[in-house]
Parts: sequence; structure tokens; C-alpha cells
Amino acid sequence: FMSDELIRASNSAYNLEFAMSAAEWLSANEALLEIRTRSAGVRELTHETAILSPAAVMFLNLVLLPLGIALAGIIRIRRRQRVS
Repeated sequence: FMSDELIRASNSAYNLEFAMSAAEWLSANEALLEIRTRSAGVRELTHETAILSPAAVMFLNLVLLPLGIALAGIIRIRRRQRVS
């Protein structure tokens, strides 16, 4: 679950902090159950880091996603009708 290789491979201290918090919670020791604070930073997506433009994301969420769900439903209904 939390081996040294995994921590080094992920290069993230958050995984180690999660494992420590989980162990503290599982120990049910009230003294160990404290809320850890970390500094809050602003991490905004800019056009340099964003893969899609805001208009493309809106199009995907408002048009393509519902169409994909509707298409999956239609395919499932037709397959059920063939079986019956």
C-alpha cells in the first residue's frame, strides 16, 4: 500500500501524509486525530496549462456528454429488443 518505492515513484508527499492520517485514524487515538493544515496556494488554470479552451469544455459538458449518454441508452434498448 505505502511502500518506499511507491512514495519515491509518485514524488509526492501527499501520499505519505494520507497514509499517516489513515494510520492515525485507524488507531482511534483521540490525541493523534488532529486536522493537519497546509498552506493554501492559488493554482489557477491558464491558457498555457489548459489543454482545452473554456468554450470547448463547455461544449463537451453541455452537448457531447448528454448526447453520449443518450446514444448509450439507445444502443442498450435496441440490444434488449433484439434479445427479446
